[in-house]
Amino acid sequence: DARIEDNWETEFFIRMTVKDKPGVLAKIAGIFGKHEVSIASVIQKGRNGDSTPLIFVTHKAKELSMKKAAEDMKNEPSIVRVDNIIRVES
Repeated sequence: DARIEDNWETEFFIRMTVKDKPGVLAKIAGIFGKHEVSIASVIQKGRNGDSTPLIFVTHKAKELSMKKAAEDMKNEPSIVRVDNIIRVES
């Protein structure tokens, strides 16, 4: 049942490649906040030209909230691509 899955809560691991410029992290945090997805941690390592990988781990969030945030991320020009979204079961 899709409704059960949409209401299921878990933590998420998200790896994305973003443009390396000021304000990008704030835009992404805004997307998460808009959909009630709370960020537990952020890691930025290295740089590859004009882009950089960002890794997020969230607090528990509803599956539907994460899906909606992921849809908004597709339309954010400062996000080059979302590489992975993985459920973290604890």
